[in-house]
Amino acid sequence: MAEAADAVRATNLIALDLRELTIVTDFFLLCTGNSGVQIRAIADRIEDRLRDEGIRKLRVEGYREGTWVLMDYGDVVVHVMAEEQRQFYKLEELWKDAPQLPLKLAPADAPSRGLRDFDLVADEDNDDDDLEDEEDDDEE
Repeated sequence: MAEAADAVRATNLIALDLRELTIVTDFFLLCTGNSGVQIRAIADRIEDRLRDEGIRKLRVEGYREGTWVLMDYGDVVVHVMAEEQRQFYKLEELWKDAPQLPLKLAPADAPSRGLRDFDLVADEDNDDDDLEDEEDDDEE
């Protein structure tokens, strides 16, 4: 998932482990796009990569506006944001107690590891281990 975002030049990719902090989701993937077009392209690439593996999003919000696209995959919530929204909402500060997972980004043509592609690169020696406007894929 992070690799898919990186392939479309998403910046400031951060994965947060929320498992000890909330029951709503296990992980956040945050990334930044430079324009509405790029933000939608990042969201599309992530969705395409996961759909190819049989993983479908539960909800999406903000796709049309293209300043903050939230994609809910259950265990993982993806936030693709414009820099202005990223600085304003400061999700990293809001969730400052969440451990940040290291991202080891693979080449764009490498196979995805699914929803937890960023979880798998966490220290391998460590044993710790209402959205209303659902967008129709045809509206693009």
